[in-house]
Amino acid sequence: MIGSPFLCLQLELVMVCHDLFALQLLLAAGCLGVGAAIIFSLNLLLPMDATSGGAEAASWSAMIQAVGYVMSATGPIMLGWIHDAAGDFLVAVIGLIVINLVAMVVQFFVAA
Repeated sequence: MIGSPFLCLQLELVMVCHDLFALQLLLAAGCLGVGAAIIFSLNLLLPMDATSGGAEAASWSAMIQAVGYVMSATGPIMLGWIHDAAGDFLVAVIGLIVINLVAMVVQFFVAA
């Protein structure tokens, strides 16, 4: 019975450390989600801004969405290959961050 409060304290410390690590994962997922949301909304608005008519905007939008969905379908396969090659997801997450940043910069200049 004497050891049980110390055991509870140790378990609390383990859970606090686990929560801090989970917070970092949530922050990383949030940053990736914000980047993807910015890119997605810009992709939907760019055809309407760059074209003169509805039919032209619809054809641009169909092309953009088709290419985007094909690229997003290959994403999990590529992440799996990177994980198999590197042994963890760190390289894949860094790659996703770089891709998001490059895509935001490119779309910023295309939209301007």
